[in-house]
Amino acid sequence: KKVKPDLIAMWLWFWDIKMTAPGYLIPLTRKLSPQAKILLFTDDVHSKRERQIAQQFKNLKAYNHYQRRSVYMLSQERQSYAAADTVVSITEADRMDIVGMDAARPDHVYSMRFILSPWDELKRDEQIKDFEGRSGLIFVGNGENPTNIHAMKWYVDSVANELWKGLPGVKCYVVGQEWDLFARNNPKSSKYLIFLGALSTSEMNKAIDSAMVFVAPIRASTGINTKNVLALSRGIPLVTTPAGAVGMCDGCDSVILFNPMDPFESQDN
Repeated sequence: KKVKPDLIAMWLWFWDIKMTAPGYLIPLTRKLSPQAKILLFTDDVHSKRERQIAQQFKNLKAYNHYQRRSVYMLSQERQSYAAADTVVSITEADRMDIVGMDAARPDHVYSMRFILSPWDELKRDEQIKDFEGRSGLIFVGNGENPTNIHAMKWYVDSVANELWKGLPGVKCYVVGQEWDLFARNNPKSSKYLIFLGALSTSEMNKAIDSAMVFVAPIRASTGINTKNVLALSRGIPLVTTPAGAVGMCDGCDSVILFNPMDPFESQDN
């Protein structure tokens, strides 16, 4: 029995830079199920993120590599958004960027906020440490992701020493796999960072619940940083950057900004 769907939902992501799921599936869907409407989900403005990553590099070869990726991704994004009937982004900021590509009709582009997966919700009977018993900072992310690599390189090179002026000797615990190469290429990182490796969910939560502050020094980002949602779900103070905060609160005023030009001594909170 043949199925004639009314709606087919698919995603846009670049696990393989050569081919996206919509690039393959949309023409196939139009051929086999011409009556079906196509709903396309996306959790990033991929070309914009790659362009931001490129801007972190001083090495011209690396810069050109990510710029080329950005140009290619933009062409794929525009093609997919134009071919879909409805596009759904994860934040309002992303929706505006997608509308600005002039590919999909503005009234066919919507945003659906990512909040918190129900299986990640903090259990009501879970015992969380008082802040008096906590120490150190924490970052969660794998060492294969360019945005995480640049985040922690910037932290080590430009932030950690300044932070020590206010919090002498404070260490940042890094949860996630594949940080060995970063540690070898950045020997100074051993002074400021402690790599915990990949942890189970329960071990990761214990590590977060033992830290004073969750840091997310992200410098290239679109969509929403799920590590920030994780931090807020654990009830730990979160410090991030303007780039890292994009999408966290569309149109609200609940982000406290810190001016790095002000001395730490003048910050009461």
